[in-house]
Amino acid sequence: MTSLPSRHGLTNTQGGWTEDMTFSEDEVEQIEQAWRNVEKALKHAGLKNPFDNIFSVRSYHVNQHYDTAEMMATITKKLFKDHAPIWTLIGVERLALPEMKVEIEVCAVVDDSSS
Repeated sequence: MTSLPSRHGLTNTQGGWTEDMTFSEDEVEQIEQAWRNVEKALKHAGLKNPFDNIFSVRSYHVNQHYDTAEMMATITKKLFKDHAPIWTLIGVERLALPEMKVEIEVCAVVDDSSS
C-alpha cells in the first residue's frame, strides 16, 4: 500500500517590526519587513521555500488609500515568482500597536516534500 504525503495548513501573521521591536515610519519598509518576518517564521516552522507554499494572503493596512494596494502588489510580486496567491487587502482604523501600518497574514500548505 502506498502512503500519501501528509498535508496540513499553516497560518502565520506578522507585522513590520524589526528584531528589536521597532518600526520604520515608512509604509513600504514596514511591508518589506513584515514579509521578511513571515519568511523567517515559516522557515522556522520547517518550510524550505515558504513563498512556494503560501496560497492565501490577507493584509491589513492603516493607510486606506489606493497607493497602499499598489505598494503591496509591487513588493509581493517580487516574492512570488511561480504563482500568485489569493490576496485580500483590508483597510483598518488601527492595528495592535500605534506604530503599525501593516500586518500580513498568510496561509501555507505543508506536505512532506515542502519541509
